[in-house]
Amino acid sequence: MAILEVKGLRVYFETVRGSVKAVDDISFTANEGEALGIAGESGCGKTTTALALMRLIPKPGRVVSGEVRLNGKDIMKMSEAEMRKVRWKDISIAFQGSLNAFNPVQTIGGQIVEAIRTHEDVSKAKAFDRARQLLQSVGVDPGNADRYPHELSGGMKQRAMISMAMANNPDLLVADEPTTALDVIVQAQVLKLMKRVQSKVAMILISHDLSVISEICDRVAIMYAGKIVEFGTSEDIFSRPAHPYTRGLLSAFPSVSGEKKHLEAIKGNPPDLLTPPSACRFHPRCPYYKEKCSTVDPPMIEVSPKHFALCHFAGEI
Repeated sequence: MAILEVKGLRVYFETVRGSVKAVDDISFTANEGEALGIAGESGCGKTTTALALMRLIPKPGRVVSGEVRLNGKDIMKMSEAEMRKVRWKDISIAFQGSLNAFNPVQTIGGQIVEAIRTHEDVSKAKAFDRARQLLQSVGVDPGNADRYPHELSGGMKQRAMISMAMANNPDLLVADEPTTALDVIVQAQVLKLMKRVQSKVAMILISHDLSVISEICDRVAIMYAGKIVEFGTSEDIFSRPAHPYTRGLLSAFPSVSGEKKHLEAIKGNPPDLLTPPSACRFHPRCPYYKEKCSTVDPPMIEVSPKHFALCHFAGEI
């Protein structure tokens, strides 16, 4: 069953030079009991998508169009008061960069307590007990509930952020780059935690790290220049990529097993989303380019059951 249904979502940022099309007509679903990965290079629209799902797009950004249905209700049509009842209760987010996400002048426990008491009628003492239990459940000493964010290490803050996101047992957790800027040992600890979380809630995991996506996610959406260019199961995406951009990403990523080979970088640079390329946005960098790619918008082709690619020649290359 779909917990989240996104249809035709567009998010633009208005500048003096024009509209930056950060997210431009994307659609996907997140189902109960599964983890959906959203991957792509920096600037492709991953974090903007996450913030749009929470209705937290900062100005001068705005949601131009689209539906975001959470448990059947379109949150884009809710008032801010209605959205506050949904945010952190039905859908929550573990932000990228936990140091900046926490309030530096409040204790870790106090911020978790605030999230709990906003949605539940419980005493402050009981909420603090729960905050300590939540910290312990993610491998953080409960005594750290009385400490301030700057007193915790990066890995501890990231786990505390995840515990706060889970404080109200949400239906859907959005995790934005949960392993960024962590050393490999702490990354492994956070990934182990994410696997435990995955068994309790539906999850959207956003990352540029394909190894993290492959480790955690059941299905994967690949984003490029504000669009989803490929969507399918993890097995399809990593074993049978159908879009040239996905193939390029995988060729540029090292593997610890299998045949040793030279890594191949994707030529060129990501496009300027003020004036994105015509038709297929990847065509200026695509090794399979044909004239059609720059003149006709590519269709989303189903190359195999539940495996889609936004390419005129998906399944042929």
